[in-house]
Amino acid sequence: MRIPTIALGVLLCFIANAAFAQTNAAKFFVGKWYVQSPKVCKGQFDETEGLITYTDKKVFGYESRCDIMRATPRDKRIELQLKCKAEGETSIERETVELVQGGKLKVTKTADGKVFSFAYNRCP
Repeated sequence: MRIPTIALGVLLCFIANAAFAQTNAAKFFVGKWYVQSPKVCKGQFDETEGLITYTDKKVFGYESRCDIMRATPRDKRIELQLKCKAEGETSIERETVELVQGGKLKVTKTADGKVFSFAYNRCP
């Protein structure tokens, strides 16, 4: 009965490797990103205009902090459901993040029925 045991071992390794690859691919957005000048990358993560910082559980923007409540893969994009606090207000928001040409992070949000997209460069 060694063949079924070996086959089971190979199958489990394949499943573990696929799950590991999917988890790491889903975190492509983690890091510091800037809009215009890489000088902002040296700034404090929630106090620097033009800098956005993603961890696997939070998003920090200028004077705002969000908890990532859910991250759902959608093809090459990740849809994030966020619980945000900014200027004393709390809101539930959705945004989609994806890597686009040149390794930029494209962030798309909908607010008041309008769609907004921003492109960020990864901090060095």
